[in-house]
Amino acid sequence: EHEIEAVCETVQSYLHRARDEKHHAICLLTGVPGSGKTLVGLSLAHSAENRASAIHFMSGNGPLVKVLQHLFTQQGIREGALAPQARIKARTLIENVHVFARNYTDDDPGPPSNHAIIFDEAQRAWNRAQNLKKFKRDYSEPEMLLKIMERHQDWAMVIALVGGGQEINDGEAGLEEWGRALASNERTKEWRIY
Repeated sequence: EHEIEAVCETVQSYLHRARDEKHHAICLLTGVPGSGKTLVGLSLAHSAENRASAIHFMSGNGPLVKVLQHLFTQQGIREGALAPQARIKARTLIENVHVFARNYTDDDPGPPSNHAIIFDEAQRAWNRAQNLKKFKRDYSEPEMLLKIMERHQDWAMVIALVGGGQEINDGEAGLEEWGRALASNERTKEWRIY
């Protein structure tokens, strides 16, 4: 528990630095299964410190997203919200990365509402071939997420939770693809990497 807290504080300090110094940053948090990456992400996304400027938590793991949305809906109802409002709030806090991508690549050319995003299971982000096959987008998911976050002119933060060696399905790109996306000459912002 103490280690999780320490990691949260460190990542939070990177977020404050990005906001205060007005730059774009990515934090790649790696670890073996069960090491607490998701717990760190959820702790950051729902800490009292980040309530005013919410961090958007997303995952490509559909069943995990559904379970977490249900839990946060129930919590909202217990706190006095009506079920429809609690459901909407839960969806704004936790979302499937493919829904986020659809909203900001197909429908909305503007910057996302959140300056900071957490991508759980980031090793499972799709490579270019899989993204093209599934959604007719000729770029990888890491490339796409960086492009979306670069629409923020002042600052942005991506927290990528990466489980090494857990790329289990066709087209899951792993940590390498994040490196390729960051090194691409298509970057419009300079990204500070942690």
